[in-house]
Amino acid sequence: MSEVKPDIRLEMVWDLIENEVAKSELRAAVAMTDELVPNNDVELIGQRLERLATVRPFLPLMMATIEFGATTDGPRS
Repeated sequence: MSEVKPDIRLEMVWDLIENEVAKSELRAAVAMTDELVPNNDVELIGQRLERLATVRPFLPLMMATIEFGATTDGPRS
C-alpha cells in the first residue's frame, strides 16, 4: 500500500480500501464487529476508548517497526 498524507480525502481512503479488500469481505467484517460490540453498550464502548487511548501513542512506532503480513489463510499479492 502506498503512503498517504494525513489530509487525504475520504474518497481516496475508500479507493485504497477497495484495492485491498472486496466490498463483501468488508461488509462481513463490519457485521462481525457490530455483533461483537453492540452499539448501545455505552460501558463497553467507554472501555474500548480507554484502551485505545493507552495504546494509540505506540501505534505509529509499532507500524514502522513491525512488518505485518497475511496469514496462510489470507495471502495478499
